[in-house]
Amino acid sequence: MTQDEQDAIMGRTLREHTECCKELAAITAKLAIIGEELISLGKELKGRPELVYFLGRSRNVRFGENRDTQNFSPASIDGNSIADLVTALQDLHVKRDDLAQRLRSLGHAV
Repeated sequence: MTQDEQDAIMGRTLREHTECCKELAAITAKLAIIGEELISLGKELKGRPELVYFLGRSRNVRFGENRDTQNFSPASIDGNSIADLVTALQDLHVKRDDLAQRLRSLGHAV
């Protein structure tokens, strides 16, 4: 393999590794936000569940239509969506590790 070919492989692999790390950071941040929302929802459900408000859902005014409360999004706390994000995160960790190993085999410290 020529030096130019090795350089091209190194460049592509570095770019893929960088993109993978960015994707990992984005999904990790999204899951952290969901985690915080789940913590808040859990506290509300343990305290006064009848006062929990979900966006896009009607609520009886008896339970505080004007109450200063957090509005929970059913879409963001959907178990299937969360599971999909976790699976994507796991796949990205494997990809990042494989790319890092490839970079090390090419003589690049990661």
